[in-house]
Order: sequence, then structure tokens, then C-alpha cells
Amino acid sequence: MKPLVFCCLLFAVFLAACAAPTHYNRGREALDKEEYEKALAELRLAVKENPLNAFAVRDLGVALFETQSYRNSALILEKAMERLPQDGLTRLYLGQAYEKTGRLDDAIKLYRSYAEVGSFDYRRQLEARLDLAIQAKLRLEARQALAAESAIDPKSFPEKSLAVLNFRNLGSNAGFDPLAKGLADMVITDLSQVKALTVIERSRMQALFEEMGLGQSGLVDEQTAPRVGQLLGVKKVLQGSFLDLAGGRLRLDANLSDAVAKASQPIGETSGELARFFRLEKNLVFKVIDELGITLTEAEEKAILTIPTENLLAFLAYSRGLEARDRGDFAKAQQEFQQAVKIDPKFNNARAQLEQVSLSQRSRRELRAARRGPARNAPLTAAQKRKLTLIRAALNSNPAFSFTNKNLAPALSRGALSANAKDLRQPLLEGRSVFGVKGEILIDLKLP
Repeated sequence: MKPLVFCCLLFAVFLAACAAPTHYNRGREALDKEEYEKALAELRLAVKENPLNAFAVRDLGVALFETQSYRNSALILEKAMERLPQDGLTRLYLGQAYEKTGRLDDAIKLYRSYAEVGSFDYRRQLEARLDLAIQAKLRLEARQALAAESAIDPKSFPEKSLAVLNFRNLGSNAGFDPLAKGLADMVITDLSQVKALTVIERSRMQALFEEMGLGQSGLVDEQTAPRVGQLLGVKKVLQGSFLDLAGGRLRLDANLSDAVAKASQPIGETSGELARFFRLEKNLVFKVIDELGITLTEAEEKAILTIPTENLLAFLAYSRGLEARDRGDFAKAQQEFQQAVKIDPKFNNARAQLEQVSLSQRSRRELRAARRGPARNAPLTAAQKRKLTLIRAALNSNPAFSFTNKNLAPALSRGALSANAKDLRQPLLEGRSVFGVKGEILIDLKLP
């Protein structure tokens, strides 16, 4: 009879807790309904009532963020992070609070540690947020460079430093226009193999082009090139062009601009059959290296000679993907990168871009949808909602309660766990189906 009596008493506790909703329950409910001012008031009382409730502290930070109190949100979420270091929602909102208050370096540092988060859904969202924060950082740096342009000292730039601008299509075949970015991307990739040379990445240049009002093409004339070099902090700027000739031939030309002397000099042309496009690009790269007076190691030369794809159609699709990504059309970029991989499954550059854009696409949708917890696989039934209400009510009526699978040690009141125990309180609170909210939860209530 004793076990039966004990179970009845526990059930009575559940019912009593449900009958008298706590401030935290009301705050969570208000968050779910996007009633943020009400949530803020209830969660403040919940934290005052029980400062050890880490979830109440976290949700208070969320409510502060949603009411645009970003600095206070960051302060509160930092406290939540101390107790919930692996919580994805805390990191996601704290990172965004950092972004809103201009602390981009802190946001990037936080997002970089996405692998520490237990939830796969949140890891993907944090990784996507990292990409957005880096882009915001690059745009900020571009604005700062433009604002402080008169104070730039070119003599402080690294001696062997270079920016590769988008190439210019001098031919009449507009179908080759995407090669302007694709060719520049390939040259940057090859030159980045040279350890003695500092090469500016495409994303940084694109951010500057946008701030300078050069549009998505990023085409720069010969007179502007030295200025671009100074704004990017490099001594040399490579400009190039390509021209499709009669008989299926292609010509590549390039010149180096000196950002310090503000002078330009050609480095010669290379031409050949269009089918040997990639060999022509390698010839151009070696000419640039010779002009810079750099001696390659055997390993560097071998790395540069690696050809990512021999298929021009695959490379054109890849180049169109770069164009689409630069103008923010991620769906189109994803489609083009998929086409490139389909044409040449061994085109690893295209595959890498596809994975990154696909992640951004998926995570952008999740970022819009996931505001108060991980996405559920399906809407909860009435029975599941009642079970989740009982879980929330019991946990908030006595934070010392532990909800665990059988044979796992109970959590102590301050959240400490034995080495072999896994704290399932937060996932249960968030109603994640992977932990059985669809009806198969085993509740093992124990008092510490």
C-alpha cells in the first residue's frame, strides 16, 4: 500500500501545482503567445521568487530581447550561460543581443563554439548565425575603412599583400559574364596556397564593394584600383579581363596596381583553347607570382596546379552560384551549386559552397520559426499538452525534482549531477519529442 499512497500523494502534488500556475509558467505561456510585456513582468517575478531557476533567468533574457532591451538582455543571458552552458536557446539569443549592441566580436566568438551545444537544431542555427555575424563584421570594417580613409598609411601594409578584383568580360557573349567572379575566386584560391603572400578573401572585398556602391558586379576601373587596395590594406591589386576569340579560343589579360605608388603595370596575356580554360588560369597565376618576386616551394606549386574541375559547364554553374550568393539570392545559389555538383560530382569547391548555402537556407527558416524552443516534429495532441503541463508545473513547484530516465541519478537542487547522469529537465521543459513527449516519457520523481 505504501507505494500506492506515495504515488497518490505525488499525483496530488501535480494537480495542486497545475491548479496554481507559477509566475514562470505564466511567463512561458506569455512568451509562447508573443505577449512579451506580460512575459517580462511574470518572469521578473519568477526570478525574484527563485533566482536558482536557470530557465527562468534564460527566458527573462529572451523576453528582454523581444522587448528590444538588448543590453539588459545580454547581461541576463550571460548569467543564464553560466548555469546552462550547453543550452542552444541561450547562446542563440545572447549572440543576437551582442549583435544588436555592436559586440560583433563577442557574437562571433560565441557562435564559433556551436559544437558545444547539445541540440543539433540549435547547432545548425548557431552556425548559420555565425555566417551572418561575419558578414556584418566585414561590412562594419568596410564602413570604418571608408570613414578613416584619409588616415590610412599604405606603408604599414604587409609587403607581400594582394587583392584580386573581379575580372571583366570584354567579349560579346554574355553567357560568360559569371566567369568574372568565378575566375577571380579561382585565382584567389590558388594564390592563397602561397604562404609568403597575404591574399584578401572574396567576402571581404564584396563587403567593401557594397559599401562603396559598386553594386554586385564589383567592377573597378584602373584609376580606382589603388584606392580599393588602400581600403583593403594591401600593397597590390590584381585586375584582369577575359575575351572569347574566334575558333573557340580565350585570352586572359591582367595587370597589377600598386596601392602605394598608385601606378599600374601589365603582367602579360595568356591565351589558348577555351577547353583549356583552367590551364590558362594556372599560367596567369604563375605570372602573377613571378611578378611579385616570390619563389614557390614544391608543395605550393603542386597545390596551385590542382584543378578543381575540368568541366567548363560545371564551373559556369559554380560562377552563377557565386553571383547569386553575393546578391543574397540563396535559393538560386543553392540551385546553381547543385547543378555544378551534378555535372561534376568531384567538384569539391562547388560541394563546399552547396553545403554552406544549404545550411544557411535551412537555418534561416529555422531562425524565423524557432523563437522559444526547438522546433517540434509535429503539433502536440491534447494528451501530450496535458503531460507537458504536468511536467512544467511539477518542476516549477519544486525545482529540486528531477525528471530522468530510470536508473539515472536525480539532479540536485542546484543542478549538480553525478558523472553518469544526464540532466533531462530542460529538454522536457521544452517539449522535445526526441525525449518522449509524444506519450512514452518515463517519469521517475525523486527528492534529493
